[in-house]
Amino acid sequence: MSKLTWTVADIATFAAANDVMWLSPSHLDRFVERANEAAAAGRAVPRMTSRFVEPAHVFQARPTRAS
Repeated sequence: MSKLTWTVADIATFAAANDVMWLSPSHLDRFVERANEAAAAGRAVPRMTSRFVEPAHVFQARPTRAS
């Protein structure tokens, strides 16, 4: 699994591409911190080994009849 980390340059490029040019250096620093936290949280989510091995494919529901 790759360990993606964001840099100030990455965030500045993102901000420029989205017309958010008013960010101060302290804003960019906080943005980098939050982006790295979000990336770490995303890496912590367990992933299925295959798209064919999912709870939805093994789940079976029995139809119920209304009384």
